Amino acid sequence: MTEAAKHYIFPSHLSLAYRFFAGKLPDVLVARDEPPAGGDKNTPIVLIKDGGGGRIHHLQLADRRVTFEVRAPDGEAAEALATRVFELMRIWPFEAAPVYLPGQLPLPQYFPLDEPRLPAYTWTVTVTVKSVQLSQ
Repeated sequence: MTEAAKHYIFPSHLSLAYRFFAGKLPDVLVARDEPPAGGDKNTPIVLIKDGGGGRIHHLQLADRRVTFEVRAPDGEAAEALATRVFELMRIWPFEAAPVYLPGQLPLPQYFPLDEPRLPAYTWTVTVTVKSVQLSQ
């Protein structure tokens, strides 16, 4: 089989992000896509979502986008949590292969939620994920 005909399988960028950030933030609710049912607006939360887009290159590398949404009961707590998540994002590739940060990192942007009214920060990061398996 030629190199070009091989099919590489990539781990889920969202699962990798969830596993890393949930492990590093044991005092914070970390969830995928939406807050869990029954949550209240007094609980700090980090939502990890698919940022859309992406591409495969060099056969074994996939660029994927991860969107982080950080919510907290007040502006100061939201900013502090967004800063924590951003700093963890910077060390993510050094502690959790097969993730790489290929370029510039956008900073968290203050973007409060209207309903329920909550301070929130959001930003989208491109990560490169290396394949971990070759299909047969």
